[in-house]
Amino acid sequence: MDRLCQVKANSQHCIIYINFFSIADKYSIGLIKIKETLDEAISDKNNLGEELKKEIEDIKAKQIEEIKEAAKKKKKKLKEEDLLIAPKFTEDMLIKLYAHKLKGQTYRNKGFVLDAFPRTFTNASGLFKEETVPNKVILIEAEDELLNARAKAIPEEKRKGTHYEPKEMKRRLAEYKQRHDGSQGFPPLIAFFEERGIEVLKINAATPEEENLSAIQQYIEKVKQFIIIGWRSDFI
Repeated sequence: MDRLCQVKANSQHCIIYINFFSIADKYSIGLIKIKETLDEAISDKNNLGEELKKEIEDIKAKQIEEIKEAAKKKKKKLKEEDLLIAPKFTEDMLIKLYAHKLKGQTYRNKGFVLDAFPRTFTNASGLFKEETVPNKVILIEAEDELLNARAKAIPEEKRKGTHYEPKEMKRRLAEYKQRHDGSQGFPPLIAFFEERGIEVLKINAATPEEENLSAIQQYIEKVKQFIIIGWRSDFI
């Protein structure tokens, strides 16, 4: 079975404007969106769902305790809203969740698009097994200047309070580079595929979207079943 995987170098999906979800629709490939998958896991009553919910509650309890301790040291009185914490998923939990999804017959037979995960070499090593490791990869490359310019082009009212504000962009790009420059003792995500001799198609994010989509579609036409991994910037 041929599989196609898409990874990124110095990029954030919403800014790059390559709509891999439309490609999923075009080729009727299974689409695994991170937010929908997380919501589904929280509501599921199967063993995995219950396990994930327990881990989330444990993490939440620890966070609340840390907030209370910090407030106590500062002699600060907490408000009720100070203790409202959104569910948090660790990378180990995401690996379990995605691995469970990939066992589905639809994804095993036709391939799939992954939204926002895996993000690192370690994630990929934990997630992909022999039957799901992609044998074709698309690498999208972008310079910081391009990403920052596209973020600034977003209307201020839509950018306010998001990851596209200048300070947030700077922080997130620095985090991305740290994950992939080897400074944390792990190779970049793309190395996971290169070490396995997997074919890589390189795409320049500065190229017009229509040209990139055309190149990607031509690449896809070579295979019947494939995998795409995409990042949505709000979950990086």
